[in-house]
Amino acid sequence: MFLCRCNPFFVRCIKPNNKKEPDLFETDIVSSQLRHSGILETIRIRKLGFPVRIPFHVFIERYNKDAVLVREENLQDLA
Repeated sequence: MFLCRCNPFFVRCIKPNNKKEPDLFETDIVSSQLRHSGILETIRIRKLGFPVRIPFHVFIERYNKDAVLVREENLQDLA
């Protein structure tokens, strides 16, 4: 029940074959759709431990101090 633990933002439909026939699964067609839609790349990135999206407040808490330091360094360069 992996889907029950997720909060999906969208659903992608993958066609099992181009003939629209029931009970026909063409691996090359499905693999191509997964690759070209970016799903395989997303899975690879997620396996590395990087989140796809983080809440804005978490982003601000995490990177606000870094942004202030960068801003101060840029101001010093201009002086």
